[in-house]
Amino acid sequence: MKIAVKVKTNARTGTVTELGPGNYLVSVREPAREGRANMAARRLLAEYFRVPKAGIVIIVGEKSRQKIIEIIGVKNNNHEYGSSTPQHKKRT
Repeated sequence: MKIAVKVKTNARTGTVTELGPGNYLVSVREPAREGRANMAARRLLAEYFRVPKAGIVIIVGEKSRQKIIEIIGVKNNNHEYGSSTPQHKKRT
């Protein structure tokens, strides 16, 4: 499963927020130095998706806030980045 992630560094708390199908905001307490923010983002995403840290792979954006991340071992891939599944609208 691939997802788009925006990493916010130097946050007060570490959180993962789903912004939409396949889009996530990951707030980490660590600064963007020496890969510490990436390691923290991988740890938070692993906890969020309940997979090992080795199952979180940064494909694009190692040195950018915007990243494409592959999650290996997730059973439910309904919210995959770039998926072509139809979106259902709420009935009003």
